[in-house]
Amino acid sequence: MIRWVRTATANAGKFGPLVQWGKGVTDHINSKHGANLTMFVEQFGRPRVHWAIDVGSLVELETLLKKVQSDEEYQKLLSTVGDLILSGSIHDTLVESV
Repeated sequence: MIRWVRTATANAGKFGPLVQWGKGVTDHINSKHGANLTMFVEQFGRPRVHWAIDVGSLVELETLLKKVQSDEEYQKLLSTVGDLILSGSIHDTLVESV
């Protein structure tokens, strides 16, 4: 199993709006692409959100990411993020179960 996680830190005072925006993106990806993307928020520390998905293989992940990236509605959602995310704070992690 492969787990992909994307983490982003909210700009000061933007955590609530980032959570709302992120939930909309998550719902869109799941409903349009049949994914099982889950969004998490950190409970302590920095105002961070995390998106995670588990897939069977790197090929499956690559196929899904290509579909999402070519989705015009998704691209429109990305264009509305504005100043919600701290510049340079997006980080992706890819792990494999053993």
